[in-house]
Amino acid sequence: MRKSILGFLLFAAFLCRAETIKDKVLEFLPLEHDLVVISAEGDRSSDAKFTRNSNALDNKFNIVGRNLPRFAPQGGLVIENGGRSDERGAVNFLSPELADFASAGIKELDAGKAKLESVPGLQGQAISFSGTLLLKNIPLRLNKSHVFSYYAKGEGVLAVSLCVTNKSGKTTDIPVATRQLSGEWQRFYHSFKEDKDPVESLQVTFTADNAVIDSLMLEGPCIYFQRTSPSSFVSGGEWRAAELLKLPMPEELRSGETGAFSFNFTPTASGGWQDLFAIGGWWKPELDLSWYSARLQFSFRDKVVNANAAIEVGKTYHLLIQYDKNEAELFLDGKKIASIIATSKAFVSRQILLGGRIIEIKSDGIFRNFAVYRAPLGQDEIASLASMPDLSGILPRKQLSLCSKYHVFPVNIGKVRINWKTDAKLESVTASVSGFN
Repeated sequence: MRKSILGFLLFAAFLCRAETIKDKVLEFLPLEHDLVVISAEGDRSSDAKFTRNSNALDNKFNIVGRNLPRFAPQGGLVIENGGRSDERGAVNFLSPELADFASAGIKELDAGKAKLESVPGLQGQAISFSGTLLLKNIPLRLNKSHVFSYYAKGEGVLAVSLCVTNKSGKTTDIPVATRQLSGEWQRFYHSFKEDKDPVESLQVTFTADNAVIDSLMLEGPCIYFQRTSPSSFVSGGEWRAAELLKLPMPEELRSGETGAFSFNFTPTASGGWQDLFAIGGWWKPELDLSWYSARLQFSFRDKVVNANAAIEVGKTYHLLIQYDKNEAELFLDGKKIASIIATSKAFVSRQILLGGRIIEIKSDGIFRNFAVYRAPLGQDEIASLASMPDLSGILPRKQLSLCSKYHVFPVNIGKVRINWKTDAKLESVTASVSGFN
């Protein structure tokens, strides 16, 4: 009984704080499965702009078109670093045949006495084998760190060993790694760092009693990111552009006197420098939050501070930045971890950037519950928001409205898909285009 009463009191306290948070909200993006922007009045718009200047693959290996967002199965906007250059981008250095195991790729494998056959895979053909399978003399385009990844399933243990050959002719064996297989596909990876003696080629040996492998990927570190774990799969010989979410700066925040921003972030890859949020996206942003492995770097008005933060890949964190006329503060999971003393001045930039900057510094992760506030929050409000960051329930709900802007062009035949968001069941919806229902 006491637990029930305590739970009710805590919930009531949250509702009270939610009402005060509601008064400070300017805009909220759930980023659950679309880019809808909900205003403080409950109106929905498509003011957020997502960019990625290439196609990409979703978690089921379906092609997602240029500048179209990807969302995680559990919800959340996927943003990843990328580009088309070997040194700075997200490129699969393996040939299309080897990465996706076309018939020509199978011929490149040294199976020895292993039993080898082609079977249906994640996106085409996969390799089923028993014994030892060798991928030899894979040329490396960069004399830097690399990440080698693949999908596997089967029975028992898969043993994987890598051997790199340096420019001098020296060979280095990377310790054997064992992976426990199951009947479900799992993604595994191995990373190796650059050497003073440039690395020129890679050899990979797989050993198993009953294994299937598919969708191989070999990628570089990206010069700023310094990747040590894989990004989402890119087909052999292809590349994926960097992703970024842009939002217009609300008029109320342009003076730079008071404001706040909060969001959930789940990192999906480890590395060096990842930029999570910025106002002013070049080398000297007006406000910025970056993640460097074991610390968060917070900058405001040309001042920079670092805060220790044991952030782990796969875990979800709540981040909040707020400022007034004299100070800016950074909160991680409801706790203040950094502050900067700085006098307020108007923002020059008119864009809010989530997931990176305009320059080639982006992040690898899943973003949700992005909120913009007109004023700083109190400590109790911040603690409540960290535990319950979805503000959809406290914002007013307006009637049905379009979630996206549409441009219609004359065509002989075609199909148009329109997404609607409504709070009640509709009997029917009628859309009119150029006089045709």
